[in-house]
Amino acid sequence: MSGAQIFTGQDGRAPNEHLVAIHPEVLRDAEHTLGNLFQRIYHATRLNRESLGVQGERLTSAVEDLEGVVELVFDYVTPVELELRPTPLQRVAESFAAEIRSSSKAEVVVGECTPVSVLVDSRRLRRCFQLVGRACETDWAAAQRVSIDIRRDTEAEQAEIFVSYPRVTGNNSSRSDSLLWAVAGRLIELHGGALRCSSSTTAGTCSFVLPTVTGDDAGV
Repeated sequence: MSGAQIFTGQDGRAPNEHLVAIHPEVLRDAEHTLGNLFQRIYHATRLNRESLGVQGERLTSAVEDLEGVVELVFDYVTPVELELRPTPLQRVAESFAAEIRSSSKAEVVVGECTPVSVLVDSRRLRRCFQLVGRACETDWAAAQRVSIDIRRDTEAEQAEIFVSYPRVTGNNSSRSDSLLWAVAGRLIELHGGALRCSSSTTAGTCSFVLPTVTGDDAGV
């Protein structure tokens, strides 16, 4: 990924977005049907593995990639309900640090901030972190150090988890990477926040902006 991308729910929809009526049961039926089709393809490939040889391995790999893209598309369009709970921002940052450590031996340095909480659905936020981890996996695996800074804007009643890391030379993003970022951005939008990311040939950054908990929200 080059330049910068912002996925935000703060300022309304992007100019090229459109509202579409979604029936969850239709999506469930489509997902079930596609799942059955993928299983049939995998089964046929296994039965003909010897005769297909190397082409069989390539076919399996291509089908796995296709299945991954289809899953992301469903993640992008499927309606999501959140169970928001006040969570210490420091704990959220440490959760993201754990995601980085799971795919990297880099030193992950997490800054500290004054005690503050954000309203999050921990399960959905974990999914967001996993998607960003997949998009940044190559860079993180090669990095020696990843820095996580925590910033708080009391006037805007929001906080930011800012991540910076070196990039692998020649690590060009793919269309699937863009989809990973898009789905992750949607999850942050649902929290009323924003996901911002940018990169150059030598460095990359991403930040998660989340609204902080006010006194009236503390009992949610």
